[in-house]
Amino acid sequence: MSHDSPFVSSQFSLLFLPPMFGGQSYSMPTRRQAKKRPPIVHLPYLKTHKCNWLRCKYYFLTPQELVGHIQNKHLEKLLTISVFTCKWNNCEEFKLSQNELLGHIRETHLKYRGVRGEGRGEEDSGTKKKLRNLQVENANLRTRLKSNEKKIFLLRNQYESNKSNLDDILNELARCRESIDIIQKQNRAYDDLVRREWAEEQCHNIKDVYMDEQTMDNVFESEARIKRDWDTDVDMSPPSSDVDPSCKGSFRCSWKNCGQLFIDKASLKAHVRWIHISNSQLQSPANQ
Repeated sequence: MSHDSPFVSSQFSLLFLPPMFGGQSYSMPTRRQAKKRPPIVHLPYLKTHKCNWLRCKYYFLTPQELVGHIQNKHLEKLLTISVFTCKWNNCEEFKLSQNELLGHIRETHLKYRGVRGEGRGEEDSGTKKKLRNLQVENANLRTRLKSNEKKIFLLRNQYESNKSNLDDILNELARCRESIDIIQKQNRAYDDLVRREWAEEQCHNIKDVYMDEQTMDNVFESEARIKRDWDTDVDMSPPSSDVDPSCKGSFRCSWKNCGQLFIDKASLKAHVRWIHISNSQLQSPANQ
């Protein structure tokens, strides 16, 4: 609330008005009346809060009234410009908004921050309190973010190290598989060689027991082979076989109780080796 008159209130102004204008008649008081009546104080001395804005000389009783006067009389004239300049005792402080300039005047020049329950002061104090709370919360969030970034960095490094270790393990497993395949091939080749040598040795033993060495030179040729005059393929026939008279060109197995027919020499040899020698006469070296 602003006061353009040099007096504080209407009750004081009535003391100085003539009776025709509603004032009180004034006469010199007696000594007793003077003792009872409070002393009359000149109004400028009651108004202790002076507005020091450029070319302004108003006084106010309370800082609230002074702040309202500055906002309503001086700052409203600056709403048409984009930059607000403080004119309090030639301060020349620049602000970007009316609220910032008003806060600058209250805090810097008037040293007045408001008290709780004054409306604007309460609003400003609540806003600043919220701002401080947000700043504290942001600081806590930054601290948590930094700690989480450190944890993420450590976890990433651990993941990379584990990944490299996993790659090394997979490469080692691949090399082990290759070595196992090579060893298995070598073992199969060695087993085949041993089996062939062992089969040849057993075949020689069987030849001494079951075959006539004077007339038959091949190990697979049977002692009970029948010679036929009409057999023109005797020299070309495989060992241990007879030419079937009903099917010329096929070969019969002469092994005991077999008599199976084959169309070529290789089939007959394989049959004799793996069916008769392996199953009937021979046993595996691992089982002996």
